[in-house]
Amino acid sequence: MTDPRVLDDEAVLAGVRGASASLWTELWAAVDQLLQERPWVDWVPATEGADGVVTVGYPIYSEPLRVVERSLYEVGAIVPFDWPSWPGQELYPDGVGLERAPAADAVRMLTSVIRAERFGDGTIDACMRNGLLPRALLRLRRWYDEEHRP
Repeated sequence: MTDPRVLDDEAVLAGVRGASASLWTELWAAVDQLLQERPWVDWVPATEGADGVVTVGYPIYSEPLRVVERSLYEVGAIVPFDWPSWPGQELYPDGVGLERAPAADAVRMLTSVIRAERFGDGTIDACMRNGLLPRALLRLRRWYDEEHRP
């Protein structure tokens, strides 16, 4: 039985199928830069003021990473679905296995990572470090290069 909280593969891929070639070109240029750069993040350290108030540290992501994030939205690769309930991390721990997964699972994973950053600073950094984000991006790229039919 299909889980009603998770869009079927065709619905997930519907958004990316309609994106223009120029949007994809911008995304892939940023992905190429991102995968070659170190570091992709600078962390602003936590501080404690004289009054005892703590300001939590937070990440400042590189320009290529910010362009990748924005471009994922623009090509339709960030989709509305119940991503917290999707068992993507169990199916593909650290993204391992995504290269053989349906392209829709790469889109689901990208959605999960990008959306999770809003609720936990550093999610994107952790997913770059463990390889999940690069694997998901590369699977989406393979879909675009080999499987996509505009």
